[in-house]
Amino acid sequence: MGAREFLNSLRPGSDKQLASTQYEGRESASDAAAKARRQRHRAAVLRDGDNQKGRVPKSWTRDRE
Repeated sequence: MGAREFLNSLRPGSDKQLASTQYEGRESASDAAAKARRQRHRAAVLRDGDNQKGRVPKSWTRDRE
């Protein structure tokens, strides 16, 4: 990777584009971070239980009155 490609890789928002072109077959940093967050959340729910008890906040429902 040359200096130009390296500097382009540092620009925000180009992560998924780089993953699909230069790093084909590898997971993007954004996807890896999201996967890690999901795994940490799932581990916390399994460890501590779900404090929402399956309730959906009213702001998430379509029936807002």
